[in-house]
Amino acid sequence: MKSNSKKSSSGLGIAAIFFMAFGMMVLFLGWGCQNSAPSSVPVPGPNTNRVDQFNAGVSAINPNLFENSNPPTYVLKSPGAVTLVNNFSAYGALITTGPNAGGLVPGGYVSADCFRMSGSVTDRLDGTFPALDLEVPMENYNFYDANHFTGVKFYLKVANDDTAFHRVFSIPVAQTVPLGTNNGTCPAGPKLCYDHFAADYSGGTGGQWLLSNYNFSDLQQLQSGYAPVPSTLTGNNGQNLAQVLWLQWEEGNNNKRPGAANVDVYVDDIEFF
Repeated sequence: MKSNSKKSSSGLGIAAIFFMAFGMMVLFLGWGCQNSAPSSVPVPGPNTNRVDQFNAGVSAINPNLFENSNPPTYVLKSPGAVTLVNNFSAYGALITTGPNAGGLVPGGYVSADCFRMSGSVTDRLDGTFPALDLEVPMENYNFYDANHFTGVKFYLKVANDDTAFHRVFSIPVAQTVPLGTNNGTCPAGPKLCYDHFAADYSGGTGGQWLLSNYNFSDLQQLQSGYAPVPSTLTGNNGQNLAQVLWLQWEEGNNNKRPGAANVDVYVDDIEFF
């Protein structure tokens, strides 16, 4: 009996030690979780950095495009569609029908389809800056917060028949778009606004598809328009980058060369990185 009693007492001691150690481990792990990043911190899922859906044969923006400060399952509030814009109808026109029409067309570099901007615009050196625009509004011209990413890349082809003198890729933000237009806040009026954070591709692509990579920190205002505060796209913890309105490819003669410019440019596989 003594032997059995001693054996039982020893067994209880071992179990107690085990459970005490297990409890301490749980407390330690619990404390560690409280001091680690919360589980709600969003992590982009696969293919959520892709902006377009040309690979699916549609011009609508990818509704699952990741946006900073939103969970992985977030769906864009009001995803827009890639579109062509001519704000100067008296100076030129987009081609929308026939074999040379712009829009979603076959022949992308990565996807079966790509997006084409085709048309012409005439510059009269009269102080206006007529141009044709290919626009990508992620949140349908509402604020999109791109601060999770560091840049944007895409495939670009400037056709050999494109004669535009001025070709620019830009990221319009609230402070570079006039007050009252597409959620813009620039107070300086149309003459000084529209000086977006941009990169010049006036050299063209030799009629071939070329990959373009731009860090957000490399994009700068190229004109002498209204200067936002902060003066960079990524400054002040990405204040401007949190108010992205759309991506834009713009072509014309920029009030520098008189006469008509033929526009013929293709874009494919737009991604943030």
